[in-house]
Amino acid sequence: MNACTRCGSFAINPAWHGRDDSDLDLCDVCYWRGRAERRLSILLDISMIRPGHPGCGDLSREQRVWADFEAEIQRAAKGE
Repeated sequence: MNACTRCGSFAINPAWHGRDDSDLDLCDVCYWRGRAERRLSILLDISMIRPGHPGCGDLSREQRVWADFEAEIQRAAKGE
């Protein structure tokens, strides 16, 4: 039995709670926390590129952020 590489827990159940076969080194909590943190990071990036915000203006950065956002929306729609 392996321990989670992030927190040390032994609650690694890859077939439970809607998990896929990725991140098998993470426990169930850290698996879902990692996905939530990734989505939060994208939302924070999006909040920085709204019109009138001083962080706005880098078109290539804006395009990358929106591409990441769209990819996460597609993953969420599939239930990942």
